[in-house]
Amino acid sequence: MNPSWNTGLQLAASGPVIIARICPVEGAPPRHLVKALGALTQKIEQHGETLLALVFPNLPTDPGYPPALMRRVQQMAGILQRQGGLLVVAGPVRQLQDYLDGGVTVCLTESEEEALRLLKRIAQESTGGSPDSVAESAS
Repeated sequence: MNPSWNTGLQLAASGPVIIARICPVEGAPPRHLVKALGALTQKIEQHGETLLALVFPNLPTDPGYPPALMRRVQQMAGILQRQGGLLVVAGPVRQLQDYLDGGVTVCLTESEEEALRLLKRIAQESTGGSPDSVAESAS
């Protein structure tokens, strides 16, 4: 998967789960990535019960990124909670906790694999499927 050349947002699906990877493009203005997350948020609002893994392989160090990005993350988490979905954010948990402190509660994991395992288990429980059927749909 290659990130969008001007935003750094990568999207994919794994069974019932949407995966969004945040990989800022060097030199790209922070607002492009923030706008891309805003567009994703609007799409999520149109669909109920979305299971979303938001992955930060490494957090952007540019001071313009974290506040705006984390506001979008909290906005997305709030929408998903109201609609019966779930957002799991994967990345450096300690840093993410600092950035996300004081807003909507967000589920954090250290790795993308852990986030996907959690979301697939939730999908399985909500549909009453077996672990094998969820695993097959994810491959």
